[in-house]
Amino acid sequence: MNNRPALAAGILTRRELVNRWECDENDHWNVQFYVRAFEQASEIAAVKTGAGQVAAARRRIIHVRYHREMMESQGVDVRTARIGDGAFAGAVVHAISDAETGLLSATALETQTPFTAGNPIYPGLPEVSAEAAEAAMPRGVPAGPDQAADTESMLRSGKAIESHCGVVRVNETDNNREILATAVVSRFSDGATHIWNHAGVLPQWLRDNGNGRVAVEMKIGMVEAAREGDPLRLVSWAFDPQGKSFALRHQMENLATGRVVATGFVRNLVLNHQSRRAVALPDFIVRALEKQQD
Repeated sequence: MNNRPALAAGILTRRELVNRWECDENDHWNVQFYVRAFEQASEIAAVKTGAGQVAAARRRIIHVRYHREMMESQGVDVRTARIGDGAFAGAVVHAISDAETGLLSATALETQTPFTAGNPIYPGLPEVSAEAAEAAMPRGVPAGPDQAADTESMLRSGKAIESHCGVVRVNETDNNREILATAVVSRFSDGATHIWNHAGVLPQWLRDNGNGRVAVEMKIGMVEAAREGDPLRLVSWAFDPQGKSFALRHQMENLATGRVVATGFVRNLVLNHQSRRAVALPDFIVRALEKQQD
């Protein structure tokens, strides 16, 4: 078997193991731990290429695509490079692959905000072409920052819900004591059950049909710092059913100030646990999603 790792031209920036307690109800690595791997890979890339220690929680966008499941006890390799041409020239690209087989599991495209093509984030990284990084390019989720939404009106209309509320703890922050993207995505993951329920995809239906909830593509926008002790809420809404997928938007807000801390845009699938394949959204779910868009 060809075990050449994904993004082999990049530098090795993280190695770890998929632990049992990091797997979710789908028996695979939860989305937040992919983001943790990418976030730490970015910090290591900065040090290895001479940029020095860079705080992980800096203002940026991380665009993640999930290509293949990582399961318990699989070894994780992350390699990192920068894109040399095209619309994302200068952006950082990360790839997670299975340490044994080299098969690609997930990719991340990391850009500063605002981002100017051609202005490299870490100039010392090895360069790859946009074609070589094609697997990381946005597909079902739009590139670039998401505009802040009027969540109060969406909550009043019932189109959105508060899917999570909580307080930032010190272990969720970087060396500048600012919230990590990993902690933001942990809240997306915790809030997913509630917004899926609101969208009509109920746990009982999933259990009865041997299905689970999964993300196939995700964008995390780090907008403003949140620090230890800050009270946060996550406002979420579902929309845009397309065959086997639909979209979620998340807006994380500081409850004390009302300011937007982070945004999320997620493309979701229903996964059948036996076949490990996506299934078409049932008509009753499509109708519920379309009704919320009216």
